[in-house]
Amino acid sequence: MPLIIKIPDSPLPPPPPVDGTDRDDIVEEILSDLQGFTAAPDQVTSLTSDITADATTLTVQDAAGVSSGLLEIGDELMWVTGFDGQSGNVTLLPKGRGWRGTTAVAHGKGDTVVVSPNVPRSVVVREVNNQIRALYPSLFGVRTYEFIHDNPLQNAWPLPAEAEAVFDVRFKDYLGNYERVRNWEVEFSTDATVSTSGVAVRVGHVPIGYPVQIVYGVRPTVLSTGTSLLADTGLQPGAKDLLVLGALARIIPMLDVARLEVQHAAADELATPRPLGSASALADKFTKQYQQRLVEERRILSDRYPARVHWTR
Repeated sequence: MPLIIKIPDSPLPPPPPVDGTDRDDIVEEILSDLQGFTAAPDQVTSLTSDITADATTLTVQDAAGVSSGLLEIGDELMWVTGFDGQSGNVTLLPKGRGWRGTTAVAHGKGDTVVVSPNVPRSVVVREVNNQIRALYPSLFGVRTYEFIHDNPLQNAWPLPAEAEAVFDVRFKDYLGNYERVRNWEVEFSTDATVSTSGVAVRVGHVPIGYPVQIVYGVRPTVLSTGTSLLADTGLQPGAKDLLVLGALARIIPMLDVARLEVQHAAADELATPRPLGSASALADKFTKQYQQRLVEERRILSDRYPARVHWTR
């Protein structure tokens, strides 16, 4: 009798290494790029003492450059109504904390204070997260879910509500090898008695008592804090430059709007090297780079998680 050797399905591709890039890293890179285009460096100073989330006065190291208008500390914008260049005391509007939809939080001594920022950090954060949302469905996050196929009468198993698509279904045999399940079907509006999330997967021809692994796609998650990692979005590490290029393409045209009304001769001189419309032209270049990189990332993702042929009946 000939010896028959069964070659198991290859295991799932190993997850990419965890990228240590966080939201603050991405924001700083974008601000650095924008600074080179505006040619007007932000004027900065620092806090000389802690302030609470509801304080309407603060003291800075150097108030000489402070003026009525916007002040930025971290991701928070504030509105200044008065200042003393000698003492460094700054007075805010009674409701001037958390200006323009930002969140009022406590700040510590030594924190950087930006006077009338060219592009507020909160704007960059907003556009980075808008870009993350816009990537789907061109790009998606990938996660796995496992359950034990322990009920011979059950063929529909609940999946997390975040599941948008299923790429692969496998079970692990007694040797620890992954065997691809050839018969499966996803339901996105299943009965609540089957899945409270409304999402379920029906599998067939899986031995009783074996663990089943589902590989599914999700919408990328936004970066909620400065220390949120790029990996937390579910995107691959290569998506970082997509967020940078996409955010730049979104933000740079706003700089043209700022040039529509020139208030004094100094501002006119500053705007001369970059005439009205130049920002939009530069944004077009970033958009083209972004579109090219998006095609590349889509190809990488589809090669890593290709569509699998399977039966639904």
